[in-house]
Amino acid sequence: MIQLQVQSPSISQQVSLGSSIYIGQNGIVTVWGRNDMPTQQQQGCRWVIKDPDGIVVEEYPGGGNIDWEFGYTGPGDEQDFIGGRFDFNKVGAYTLKAELFMNPSSPIVVDSYDGDLCTVSTEVPLEYTCPFCGTTFATQEELEAHIKAEHPEEVGKFPWVLAAVIGGGAVLAIAVMKPKKKIRKE
Repeated sequence: MIQLQVQSPSISQQVSLGSSIYIGQNGIVTVWGRNDMPTQQQQGCRWVIKDPDGIVVEEYPGGGNIDWEFGYTGPGDEQDFIGGRFDFNKVGAYTLKAELFMNPSSPIVVDSYDGDLCTVSTEVPLEYTCPFCGTTFATQEELEAHIKAEHPEEVGKFPWVLAAVIGGGAVLAIAVMKPKKKIRKE
């Protein structure tokens, strides 16, 4: 299994291979190998990530070598291989060529992937910020659920501003939320 973690200044998320992400973030790749053999095995891994221009942005472990685990992986167990951070600073498709090996004395490729890691676009996602604690959320619904769960005493007390913020901190939209007025019956 291969996993990509993407981070921006305010959010960290796991995304699937081939996902669309936004420019200006950084990523880290983790490859898991599971031993499907009935005996313990020693696993190894290597990969190359290229940007849309075909320039290598990460080579793990480097020099075309294979990173062999220290020790062995038991039957049904997994071994992870974690790369270094790299930036998504170009628009287009980033590619990944990864190979998982067993048997260090005579390496055998037991699994591989050669394709898109992700596609980077210039579109910047909205972020919704809690006015009470500053936590950011990807959707307004997540923000509203957070406020009800974490700040119930604040709901309805006074008007508050819901701001949708884009990556660099610029306010894209603002909505003023006001509590409902109580109508007095005479």
